Amino acid sequence: MANIRVLVSDPLAEEGLEILKKAFKVDVKTDLKEEELCSIIGDYDALLVRSSTEVTAKVIESGKR
Repeated sequence: MANIRVLVSDPLAEEGLEILKKAFKVDVKTDLKEEELCSIIGDYDALLVRSSTEVTAKVIESGKR
């Protein structure tokens, strides 16, 4: 499972990040504009959001296929 890459695009408590990091490769990149998110989302297997990141159809289409 360590090969699974997760992008965290909204602030998350450090305790939550530590739990995720035990099982996955985690990158935290907050305050991304839609274009920035679209340009990198394909590098990840999962996207973790809370309420700040708007996951548009364009973002979903830019993900892995």
